[in-house]
Amino acid sequence: MSRVQVEPKAPGENALNKMLVASILLCLALQVWLALVMEINWDEFYFLSQVYDYQRGELATALQTLHVHLFGWLTAIGGDEIRQVIVGRFFMLACESATCALVYALCRTFFGRPASLFATLAYVSAGFTIIYGASFRTDPLAAMLIIASLAIVARGLISLPAAIGSALCAAVAAMVTVKVIFYAPAFAAIAAYRWRTSAEPRRALAWLALAGALALIFFGALYLLHLNSLERGSLSATRSMLGGAASTTIVEAGLFSQGSEIVRSAILAPVKTVLLITALVSIVVTASRNKEERLELLVLLSCAAPLLSLVIYRNAFPYFFPFIVPPGMLLVGWLGDRQAWPRLGLPIAASLMVAWAVFVAFLWSSHGQMVQRQTIAAVHRMFPQPVVYIDRSGMIASFPRRGFFMSTWGMLNYHKGPPIFSEILSRETVPLLIISGPALNESAGLIAGVPDQLRLYPQDEKVLQQNYIQHWGRIWVAGKRLDANPEPSTFRVMIPGRYTVEGAPASIDGRALPPGATVDLERGLHSVKSATPQILTLRWGNHLYRPANAPLPGPMYRGF
Repeated sequence: MSRVQVEPKAPGENALNKMLVASILLCLALQVWLALVMEINWDEFYFLSQVYDYQRGELATALQTLHVHLFGWLTAIGGDEIRQVIVGRFFMLACESATCALVYALCRTFFGRPASLFATLAYVSAGFTIIYGASFRTDPLAAMLIIASLAIVARGLISLPAAIGSALCAAVAAMVTVKVIFYAPAFAAIAAYRWRTSAEPRRALAWLALAGALALIFFGALYLLHLNSLERGSLSATRSMLGGAASTTIVEAGLFSQGSEIVRSAILAPVKTVLLITALVSIVVTASRNKEERLELLVLLSCAAPLLSLVIYRNAFPYFFPFIVPPGMLLVGWLGDRQAWPRLGLPIAASLMVAWAVFVAFLWSSHGQMVQRQTIAAVHRMFPQPVVYIDRSGMIASFPRRGFFMSTWGMLNYHKGPPIFSEILSRETVPLLIISGPALNESAGLIAGVPDQLRLYPQDEKVLQQNYIQHWGRIWVAGKRLDANPEPSTFRVMIPGRYTVEGAPASIDGRALPPGATVDLERGLHSVKSATPQILTLRWGNHLYRPANAPLPGPMYRGF
């Protein structure tokens, strides 16, 4: 270790390096393709919706929302939400590419060029990186920033600009996502290694302390600046978010709460998983036998320690792995740097990783965007101007959404409070409902058997069922289906506005209405009667647009 600058090149090393670089570029090219064709995840829509929420003055939480300043330009590029997410994905792909370069730089602290490129390839070719490495969410941006900070600590000059650079990267990363706390063991190990191996240990220690202090100062300053930019920002919202996050994702999660997702992610990266486990065992054995290398080996093991978060972190879903894995690639680099490694071992392993990456990319490319594109296009045709709506995650980000983010974490927090939709409809006009996600699918009667923890309260299900009707596909609008008879009966309107009458002639509030007529209804009780018994339909709007073609079959989301 730390010998990489003086070792002569082995025969064939240049060819091996070129092969590894080409393999890395191929994996990034696969993600360019997937960024264009792969379905948008609900998290990506939510990430974009926060940008719009900030611009509307509706964002309240300062932590984990700093990206609203970075991506404000997306709302001005034109096109619908899918186009904006795809452009955002290309930004995140640039972040991932930078992360690859930083993983390489970190590995070069200890290993030669082939081993460092090999470790970088193990990261970028992993199935979970191919699928989620450039997702439009916090993780790619935060991964780039925190690895940049770590690489500066490992390799940067002992200077004020380097300390500022490392501190600023760490502070911004923490503002993007508090998950960076899981990197603490890697930072402690790299800092200790830098101090112990420095020619000027006192100066190195002072430099490291300065970088740490600056990181805290920068974080506090960024937090206050961002908080003051939020019209509804408050310290209480931040405290509530942190308390809920810690309670739901760690304290209440139990051990290996996402065990099945961990296994799935390992299957998505079989070669990397085998290499990582082999390296871990080999390093432990070597450290127990070789005192001279023990310090370096303990540093490598500590850099893999962020992976222990998988034991306690509830949200260890597949998209989490490209964020948490990078420092662990030092173990793979160590394995590739061993003298006992067969001459053909690296090319063979690299070829297997690339082949698997190509297979995963082609498999996931079938998870297309057509259902989402069709739905979003129809919504914007129905409502040329934004209206308030309810959905799972902010799919129509340019419209103001009410309710909550219906992730599994969101559902847990929802069940800690009272029903919400009656109160929402009593204070705002919400004419649009998009059925997506288990809770809304269950309430609309499209699926059954959803676990109780993923269902809405019965009171909330009833409110949605009584105030919305299916309009087209997964798009539901405010409406009523009334049992109209010669004897007058009453019905309650919670969503005031203009409605189109569908059915036979009827009378509402004493006004005779032929089929196709429109009627303005205020919030409250109304009367209806019909000379002929019928099921009378009231549909939001003045003959609201409905596509002539049938909606495409298939789910809105296929999961992570």
